[in-house]
Amino acid sequence: MEVVVPEEVAASIDRLREVLEEQFMRIATNSRVPPQPNYFTREEAAEYLRMSPRMLDSLSESGQIRRAKLGEERKSKVLFRRVDLDGYVEGQLDLNRQEALVRGRT
Repeated sequence: MEVVVPEEVAASIDRLREVLEEQFMRIATNSRVPPQPNYFTREEAAEYLRMSPRMLDSLSESGQIRRAKLGEERKSKVLFRRVDLDGYVEGQLDLNRQEALVRGRT
């Protein structure tokens, strides 16, 4: 059975398809996540890790998170690499897994 579609209906379907494609492209374009920087300031790094800047200072002073000081001592700027921040989180996850395994055995 062949369905005959009047020209007006076919034109409406084509227009609807165009509108949907435009809407899809607008949504796809607006939903792109901007790239993350490779280096963070102290405040940005603390926000990235969802911790206070003081906690970040404590972790970096103890050597748990690497940092780079740039410039003169009093006017130095501290930067953190994203790979180091992610490494710290991964290390914490590994520790948590190991502790859970030990608790499960006892």
